Amino acid sequence: MAMPPVEEISWFSAGGFAGWPEDAAWRTLAVAGAIGLVLVVVSYRHLLVAVPPWRRSFLCLLRLALWLGLLLLLTAPTRIERTYGRPERHPRPLAILVDRSDSMTERDNRQQRRLDDALAQWQRVEPAARKTFAPVTSYAFAQGLTPIPDLAAPGASTIPGDRTDLFSSLQDVLAHAPAGGWGGIVALTDGLDTSGADLAEAQNATARAALTTGTPLFFVVGRNRAIEPAFFHLREFNAPVRAEPHSLVRLDAVFESYQTAASTLPVQLTVTGKTRDAGSIRLEAGRHLENWAVQGAAEQPGTLTFELQAGAEKARTEVKVASPHANGILYVQGVLDWDYRFLADILKRNQGFTLTPVFAFPFPPTARPPSVLSELPSPEQLSSFGVIVLANVPARQIPPDRQAAISRWVNDGGVLICLMPNDAATRGFSGSELEKALPVVFRPAGPGGISPTPETPHAKLTPATWETSPRTQEIFGANPEASLADQAPRFTTVAHVERAKPGAEVLARHPSEAGRDGARAILLAIQRYGRGESAVLATDALWRWRLDQPSANRGIELFWGNLFTWLLRDRDTEFHFEHPPVRAPIDQDMALHVGGTVKGPLRLEATLTGQPAAELTELPADETSRVFRWHPSVAGFWQIEAKDERGDTIHCWLNIDPAPAKRGELPAAAPDEQRLRTLAAQTGGALLDGSVPAAWQQKPPPIQLLSERRESLWHREGIFAALLGIYGVEMLLRRRWRLL
Repeated sequence: MAMPPVEEISWFSAGGFAGWPEDAAWRTLAVAGAIGLVLVVVSYRHLLVAVPPWRRSFLCLLRLALWLGLLLLLTAPTRIERTYGRPERHPRPLAILVDRSDSMTERDNRQQRRLDDALAQWQRVEPAARKTFAPVTSYAFAQGLTPIPDLAAPGASTIPGDRTDLFSSLQDVLAHAPAGGWGGIVALTDGLDTSGADLAEAQNATARAALTTGTPLFFVVGRNRAIEPAFFHLREFNAPVRAEPHSLVRLDAVFESYQTAASTLPVQLTVTGKTRDAGSIRLEAGRHLENWAVQGAAEQPGTLTFELQAGAEKARTEVKVASPHANGILYVQGVLDWDYRFLADILKRNQGFTLTPVFAFPFPPTARPPSVLSELPSPEQLSSFGVIVLANVPARQIPPDRQAAISRWVNDGGVLICLMPNDAATRGFSGSELEKALPVVFRPAGPGGISPTPETPHAKLTPATWETSPRTQEIFGANPEASLADQAPRFTTVAHVERAKPGAEVLARHPSEAGRDGARAILLAIQRYGRGESAVLATDALWRWRLDQPSANRGIELFWGNLFTWLLRDRDTEFHFEHPPVRAPIDQDMALHVGGTVKGPLRLEATLTGQPAAELTELPADETSRVFRWHPSVAGFWQIEAKDERGDTIHCWLNIDPAPAKRGELPAAAPDEQRLRTLAAQTGGALLDGSVPAAWQQKPPPIQLLSERRESLWHREGIFAALLGIYGVEMLLRRRWRLL
């Protein structure tokens, strides 16, 4: 909205004084005026004929008026008319999904539905949502998805179907977004997906779809007081696929419980037949998720079996203890600098890495070393590498098809690290295929975008500031040889990026310089992309830091060693179960994924004491793993064994739960708030509990200059006529009074 125009007079906007400081210009004119006054008085003080004083004074005034008028013209007075106002906003659309399944619409003993609770919470934030987004489109889902005119539409209280397709409905809405994409998606649900899909995989697929389109997911959790018996379930039990000898293995478990009164439950851990006390779990009254973790020692190569027992809950997993395989590193140097010499020297000292350099910039006519490539390997050859380092590689050196191939390679489990020492290195990556796999959004080139910053080789090193996050401590704080402060990167130049993507983790920032998002400028960011990881270091490879330190200082080596080790923590070429579930329902198809390198036949067999062995059926493989289907028909603690053609075996164990008493569609199951909270955090959204998210509390845009009109005042005909008239009167009087 435009405001009334504001007028002002601008001096010294043109002519010889243009660009002068205003004080200096006025002082110069004052000196010139004083000199002119003295000359005029002197010129009329000594005349050849006698002139009465009043005539001499009048002629002085005419000459002085002419002189001051000329000086005034030199100031080039200009009338400026400026119009200010607030720019118009163009809000993005919002999609609202309301869960109309049985678990949301069945009434509890107080005749309260979960849907009623979700709608009440939504009504408290709906006004802010409608101010932030436009238009707002509503959908209802249960077994399928259908558009509805509004959330309280008559006849839409229930949708036929005996299951809830939560994640497929979210993916369907993301896939059919309007032009420009959704500004956000709000789902009113209890988080229960009963479609029979692998919930972990469905959650990850939904997060990937949302991150690809830049759509944050928000959830309003519906709750009621459905009466249900107390329960205690093991929900997750995670351990690494492999561990190095003489290291510690961390086990993580998540317990879900509903208790009528607080209690304490002992936990017992058995490590390859040896029992050890693992403490206890405090179960509070009500519904809760309890996190539990313990570390076990991995000494000699072999296979460790960990069995967890907590109450009636039991879980088992195995960890292979072996030295790590060599990881191939493809190091691509795009512009000639010192990065490769220093970082390659560090990587070559680690026996677990094999380095293949690619020098993409033009070389002088000298022989290349035999190990150095002149161009990127083909997309088929990328699979032989575990890490790709792009060091100061301009976007023009990587064609779009090769960028897409690298992006797919990261999605399949690769690790991509981009070293960008200055703004010139980021030019061209905005909106590119490679940007999709990286944790930051780059600034576009052109007006308002990136501006190359000249490098100052002898500038003082500046230490980065670590973000206070558990991830930073996990990656860089676990090494007993050095503190986090010793490993803080020290740099001279910075590549400026637009912002971090939703789901990315910023590990280090500039200590003082601010970025576009108002926070301090990003220096180091990481993100999981599909099955792989990507990282951006918005400085050089820190070689100046190495030159600045004493020879005994290992800060830069610890920094790079910890970062590479953490990024490659999940990479394993041998076959293994990919995130197998801890429990599964009876009489329902389930899928088990086996990842790694398995080129020959693979046989999976499920066994239970007192039951005949059941062979699992292999399905068509997906992009990253081989998939096997199993339909358990007997409850119990089953062992799944996978055996390849060489006789190597791996195992996982599952609790097959007996069939629950059917009463509606899971009406007594607790809302899956933890899964919804995790999915919202992955996409940059949040759980809405009646308070308006910070992203929706938008302040009015700042007042900006909308238009400006300039009108010069010094070259008008009347002004020149007046000056000419003054001069003419003076000449006539001088002639009349016989001074000429």
